[in-house]
Formats: sequence, structure tokens, C-alpha cells
Amino acid sequence: MKKSFWTEKLTKLIECGRKVGKSEKEVKSEICYALVSLYQNLEMYDEAYYALCLQAETLSWIHASTVEAILGKTYLRTQLKEVIENRLKTALLPDIRKALEECLTKIK
Repeated sequence: MKKSFWTEKLTKLIECGRKVGKSEKEVKSEICYALVSLYQNLEMYDEAYYALCLQAETLSWIHASTVEAILGKTYLRTQLKEVIENRLKTALLPDIRKALEECLTKIK
């Protein structure tokens, strides 16, 4: 399916989210794991990067291999590094801490 199909669906999803009181960020946070893959498949690497930032900020899992793949296709780094460093300052379960630390090594 083409990029326009998916961007239209995402726009409609965000509109539906607003109707139930959710912000665009909240909607994207709930589906960021899927957005990362979708954007990668569509070769929209900057968008994949920003979805990855949301994933690092909000979800309980993230894969260093995905971080590495996306960073290999974009020059963006700073926001993801800051998000991960800030998240590591909070109390986390050992598994997510380890995953975030692995991702951080891919950025540096």
C-alpha cells in the first residue's frame, strides 16, 4: 500500500482520538511500535525516528537492532539520546533498563 493510504489512516486515527479526548501524541504513543515498522517499510526514516523516540519514552520495550537500523538511515540522534537518558533516570524494571542502555550504545 502506498504512503498516502497509511498517512490518511493515521490522520483519521488521530481525529478519532481527539473525539475521545486524546492528543495526537497520546494516539501516536499507543501505536508507536507499529509506526516504527510502518515508516521503515515506507522508507520514511525521519518519521520512524520520531516514532522510535515516542517508543523509548513511553513503552516498556525497545530493540537496539531497530534503533541501529533507523539511525543508519537518518542523521537524527539528539532527541532519542535525550529521551533515553531521561528515562534511565527513573526507576525502571531491569529488562527495560538493559534495553535502553543497549540502545544508548548504538547512538554514541
